[in-house]
Formats: sequence, C-alpha cells, structure tokens
Amino acid sequence: GTEGNSLTSQESKVKSLSNESARSDSEHFEKLHQYAIQHLHQGRHDVALSLCKKAVQEIELTHGRLHPDRANMMNIMVVIYREQSKLDEAVKVLLEVLEIREKTNGREHQTVASTLNNLSVLYAKLGEYKTAETMCRRALEIRQKLLGANHPDVAQQLVNLAALCQHLGKYEEVEWYYQRALEIYQTEFGLDDQNVIKTLNYLGKCHMKQGNLEAAEKVFSKVRSSVQVQDLGTGTESREQSSSPTLLLRTETPEPVKRSSPQPRPHSFTRVQSESAMRRKSEEKNPAVNLITTPNPKGRSSVSSNVLKFFRWGSGTDNSRQDST
Repeated sequence: GTEGNSLTSQESKVKSLSNESARSDSEHFEKLHQYAIQHLHQGRHDVALSLCKKAVQEIELTHGRLHPDRANMMNIMVVIYREQSKLDEAVKVLLEVLEIREKTNGREHQTVASTLNNLSVLYAKLGEYKTAETMCRRALEIRQKLLGANHPDVAQQLVNLAALCQHLGKYEEVEWYYQRALEIYQTEFGLDDQNVIKTLNYLGKCHMKQGNLEAAEKVFSKVRSSVQVQDLGTGTESREQSSSPTLLLRTETPEPVKRSSPQPRPHSFTRVQSESAMRRKSEEKNPAVNLITTPNPKGRSSVSSNVLKFFRWGSGTDNSRQDST
C-alpha cells in the first residue's frame, strides 16, 4: 500500500513538472511570436524572420514538426516573404502550414480554409490561376460547410473565386459568383454597404471587359445611387466619387470593334472586410495585413484586379477567429 502511494505521488510530481515545462515552453514561444510580430510591424523583416526560423527549429526539436505553434510561427514567415515579394518562398512555407493544419485540425477546419484561400492569392500573384482556382474552390466548400451558405466570409470567398474565373475567361461563372456574393452582402449589411458597392463595381468592370456596356451602365447606376445615399447620410463628399462609374466608363470602355481590354493594374493584398475607419487605420499600422506595393518578380503575370483578398492574418494562432489566420 505504501509502495503504491509512493508511485502515485511520483507520477503526480512527474505530471506536474511536465505541465510546468509545457507552460514554460508555451510562454517562451509566445514571447518569440510577439517579438517577431513587433519587429515585423517596425519593418525589421530580417530580425523577425530570424526569430521565426529559430522558433520553428526549437518547436520541431521539442514538440515535433506538426505542432500548431510551429505553423503559427511559419505563418509570420509567409507574411515576411510576401512583403519582400519572395512569393515562391511564401508558397513553399504556406504549403507546409497547410499540411500541419490539415493533420492537426482536420481537412475541414477554419484555419485550413484561411490557409487555402491565402495560398490561392499567392498562386494568383504568380500567374498560376488554375492552381489558385482549385485552392479557392476548396476554401469555399469548407466555409460553406462550417459557416453556412449566407455568411459574409462565404461572400468574400465567392468574390475571390470570381476574380480567378475572370482571369480564366469563365465569364458566366464570374457573373454568377458576384451576384451570389451581392445577395449575401445585401441581406447581411443592406443595399448601401461598402461590400455591396465594391462588388457591384467588380461586376460592372467584368461587363466592360466583355464589351457589354449596357449591362455595365446598369450596374454602375446602382453604385451611383448607393454612393449618393451615403453622401446624404454623412453630409460629406464621398471618396467613391473620385472613381465614379461615369469616369470609369469614359476611361476604361473598350472600343466596340476592337474590344480591347483596359490595362491591367497591379494587384494588392488586403483584409477581408473593413467595417470602419478605425479598422482601416489599424490595418495601416499592421504590415501583416497591409497593402502590398512592391513590384512582381520578373517574368510573372500580375493580377489585373484588386478583388483578390487575403483573409486576415492577425496573430496567426489556431484558436483565433475564422478569418484571422
């Protein structure tokens, strides 16, 4: 009996020490994570990258290569490579993040959907639209299953998919995806929401690319109405008017005979939603989710639309909100 009690006591001590060690490791890696994010915000990419690589190696030695903390640190590496336009490196690391999250969380987890979406955006930047489309479709399927068919994140995924299909010339699908996204946004946020206005703009430009100016004008007239309503509500001149539909039609309308397309514009990454000016201000302070203005690597196609968006990176932790990985 005494021997049994002694063994039980020893087992409890070992378990307690193990828990303390795990907590200590977790706190250590959390500090490294915070330091890396801090240096990233300060634009010290090399320092942040060095911290991430160190943490990734330590986690693999102590907990194995499939530990979630390892994926979180690698996610920061992806952001850094993305900022530096090292897209091949970003894709390579993010594919390993996807593998870890699929094996630890399951193939239909929210972090898997976000990772797939972000991979699709990177592949689009590399001009690999078919691969990007495959990733985006799978992300859409997961989001629909987890969140329901009418969730705003599903709408943003539809917008992303529409942009990819447009590059692949699948215009019938493009229009359907934009219309479906509009239904979700209008139901969720109302007719005059910024998401509705932006999606209408994307749809109008899609009509213009096909030379369907009548359909484009109908769409842009809805944009004008929504912008006017917003101006009446705020009593100020809307920034949307600087790129009004009338101006767009005048400067980007293809010739009826030649059917020439407007010149492609550099692609930019951004967050899924911007609910307020405060959130936009917050984004500007966070390089992990800010616009990318660096040029594409030589010999690669640029995405000609500003539609494709990263789902928010945030801290990159697996227990964060649906759109923050």
